Amino acid sequence: MKRCLRIWLMAMLCLPLTVLAQNAPSAINSVLNGRVIDLKTGSPLEGASVVIKNTTHSVITGRGGTFTFRTGQRFPYTLVISYVGYKEQTITVSTEDIEIKLEEQAIQLEDVVVTGVAEGTSRRKLSFALTKVGSEQLNTVPATDASQSLRGKVAGLQIDQSAGNQGATVYLRGAKSINGNIAPLLVVDGFVTALDLSDLNPQDIETIEVVKGAAASALYGTRGEGGVIQVITKKGKGLNKINITVDNEYGISNVQRTPPTSQYHFYKINDDGSFVLSSGNNRTLDFKENGFSLNQHRYTKYNDNVNNM
Repeated sequence: MKRCLRIWLMAMLCLPLTVLAQNAPSAINSVLNGRVIDLKTGSPLEGASVVIKNTTHSVITGRGGTFTFRTGQRFPYTLVISYVGYKEQTITVSTEDIEIKLEEQAIQLEDVVVTGVAEGTSRRKLSFALTKVGSEQLNTVPATDASQSLRGKVAGLQIDQSAGNQGATVYLRGAKSINGNIAPLLVVDGFVTALDLSDLNPQDIETIEVVKGAAASALYGTRGEGGVIQVITKKGKGLNKINITVDNEYGISNVQRTPPTSQYHFYKINDDGSFVLSSGNNRTLDFKENGFSLNQHRYTKYNDNVNNM
């Protein structure tokens, strides 16, 4: 009995030491404070990714482009800094304070999509339907309405133009409501609008992104139940050169050659055998016994006969 009591007392004495050993914090061997800025302008870059190479330690820069690393890694170690639109940079740090300058990448970004599901993601990795139509595809056929420019370019898109008014009704998921008014939400340069595509000038549009599925509802809620059409307008590119684009259209809406016609019934003539022309002048016609005019020739019957007009 005494032996069991001694064992129990020894176990109780060792228990606090075990708890302290399990709750001991991880060792902090280095603290790194840094700031990520633009190389040219010096403006802070919020949202840049800073990762210790070959580890899982990573942080995101906050307001002012600042970040703080508290890690068990010892100096020096290598950092990999990346930001959308800038060149990735790899540096080795050995001090507690550092300022990192990223250079802007002077090439066009390759299909980076920002949705409500996650952060900016490459188009290849998306798990939902998204169609992007550039200005080259939109302007292949001149159109006065941006909705007409999307015909045949987006899978599942329906354009209904039942009335004679300008513009058309666009459906991405079909008319699933009783009123049939499930129209997609139109977002222009990140701003939710109550506009229609017919209200936009097709020449001012850079790209159009059509988003369907969970991505539309995740960011805009029930307003995006009919899908979302994101319009990005044209902006200055800063390429230090001038581009001039000229669009010219020419059309004819009148028939160039028409035969003279009467202001009244074609077969109604005056007593002297004349009828009143559209110009208001009288023209005398002499008729044969068969009813054809002496000074008028019959139209030869064959297709596209416009020479006798």
